[in-house]
Amino acid sequence: FEAGEIEYNNRRGNPERLEQAYFYYHKAQRLGYPLASWAIGYMIEHDSAEDINNRFIPENRQDRLKKAYEYYKIAADAGCSKAFNSIGNLIASKELAILEKENAKLYYEKSAELGNVFGMSNYASILEKELIEKKKTGTKKNISKEKEWISETGKEMIQFFEKSANLGYEVACLKTALYYGGYDIDEIADFREYDISFVDLDIDRANAFLFKCFKSGNNNISALAGYYIASYLYDQGNEKALTDAWQMLDYISKLKKSEELKQKVTILYNKFNEDEKCKTEMLNIFKNYNNRWAIY
Repeated sequence: FEAGEIEYNNRRGNPERLEQAYFYYHKAQRLGYPLASWAIGYMIEHDSAEDINNRFIPENRQDRLKKAYEYYKIAADAGCSKAFNSIGNLIASKELAILEKENAKLYYEKSAELGNVFGMSNYASILEKELIEKKKTGTKKNISKEKEWISETGKEMIQFFEKSANLGYEVACLKTALYYGGYDIDEIADFREYDISFVDLDIDRANAFLFKCFKSGNNNISALAGYYIASYLYDQGNEKALTDAWQMLDYISKLKKSEELKQKVTILYNKFNEDEKCKTEMLNIFKNYNNRWAIY
């Protein structure tokens, strides 16, 4: 299996290494290694049929997904956490017709229970979607009646986001930070207006997860964490914080970002330009800026 991993991780521009990876994975599978079945399924689902001998990967997308699912199922039946998560992803994508009646949540939950970092975050995301939908469609009276379910579901959501975050998954780090920091409440399942809270606000904890996410370097996710850090520093209002906020904005302006994040960054830039306090301190900020490279 490890030999297959080496070949697969060095496959770019070299189809022969993909074939070698497939060969080693199959050998590991025959020796009873469940993760190898998942790896074969992953190759079939994600690698182009043009990049590997077509004996291994069907050209038709539905056939490829069906074959990938068969391998995922073998691995899942043997208790592979990655396989449960991959099946959940297949169900959630709605691409494979034979899985249209399956429930992605159940597979993500099983993956999470088995300790998979992505399964934890995906399961928490499903719970979050359920809560957001409940808030959108429920009346104050209905939400009051379901307060216990909302509270329990929210706490379970936070639990799995934070577990995934503690294992280093940047998406979960960002989500965990938003809940502990109370940032962007329109983007999360926030029920505090109904006197329902899933966590106590903890800015220090939120910022720790933001920095962890920022340092992951995952383009838009990292940039978004940087934006929240800059927003927090801006709100502090003192010269050092404003300098660091400006520095962070300058850094993330160079990163690849979604259109939504570009708009957020632009709004924060405009705050600097319009804020009277910033105007009085801006000369010092610009004077010090080039000489200040902090922990970022």
